[in-house]
Amino acid sequence: MAKYISSWNQLVEGIPYTPGEFLTATERLIVSRQLPNVSMRRVTHGRGSLGRRQYLRVKHRSTYIDIGAMPYGDGFAVSWVHESDRSGDFYARIFNFFIWLWGLIPEIGRRANPIIKTARDFAQKDKRTLYHIDDEIMFQKMVHDCVVKTLNDITDGRGSRGQRPIY
Repeated sequence: MAKYISSWNQLVEGIPYTPGEFLTATERLIVSRQLPNVSMRRVTHGRGSLGRRQYLRVKHRSTYIDIGAMPYGDGFAVSWVHESDRSGDFYARIFNFFIWLWGLIPEIGRRANPIIKTARDFAQKDKRTLYHIDDEIMFQKMVHDCVVKTLNDITDGRGSRGQRPIY
């Protein structure tokens, strides 16, 4: 299961692009920025009978950003969602299950309770350093800038209804 970090969206009028063309242009710009430890692929998300949409997934270490683009009414919607891949939580769940199971044995569970609490607190502790957090923020900023630059290039910097550039 993924852990939500942040998101962004923008609705712009009068863009003659298809979602695939927008994602390809954004992908080219991200590649040109030479971001370290980044991989990209297309993913499809669907919601039953509501249809399916293609997204550009930009992965960096244990986080990823799904970039989406779609016609919406008479406009064109662009969004991204930044999430953390929590596959590492699988091992923490297994660890907690065995700790719980061990606690079911009355005599051992009562005597080992302080040790179990300390081990559980350590397993659930966030192990990210300031370097990791800073790296994650820079990744998000660079991908966001690529999405916004693609939008501004398509709209010639005029934004929605010619009012202002998109940020």
